[in-house]
Amino acid sequence: MLLTVLLLSLAQTPPVKTEAWKERHFPRPFEAPACVFTKPSKEVASLNDLPVQVRWEVMRFFTAGGGIADVDGEYNSTDFIDDSSVPRRRFIRAYLTEDVWLIWYERGGIVRGGNTLALTRQRDGDGVATIFRATPGSGFSGDLCAGSKAFLSGARASPNM
Repeated sequence: MLLTVLLLSLAQTPPVKTEAWKERHFPRPFEAPACVFTKPSKEVASLNDLPVQVRWEVMRFFTAGGGIADVDGEYNSTDFIDDSSVPRRRFIRAYLTEDVWLIWYERGGIVRGGNTLALTRQRDGDGVATIFRATPGSGFSGDLCAGSKAFLSGARASPNM
């Protein structure tokens, strides 16, 4: 009986969060210098500060990949430990420029790094309202500022990357 009580109390104790767990779920922030565009832009530092419709589109886009954490949120920074309890991506920042939302995020894994996603204004199904939608060919990695500027200049990333 005493052994059963001890085992049950251990089962109810939350697991100890080791340094390895902390590094995997809260790694150092991805360092991405601020970007200066040739046209006026607005910088947004948190998913929560995005306009609601833009935030919904970002969340919708990343639903299949396990979601996206906010800038200071918990996420799985590895690709060899399957932890579906947290997203595999984390928001870095976003810019609104030339009527395009440029979303910067980091993706975990052996090649952990920054990526871009552009949301462009499109007509809704009724043909009247405009909404922002993820744009094919807007996924650049590496120098996020250069990738964002290239996208604004008309460059598109390969869909096979």
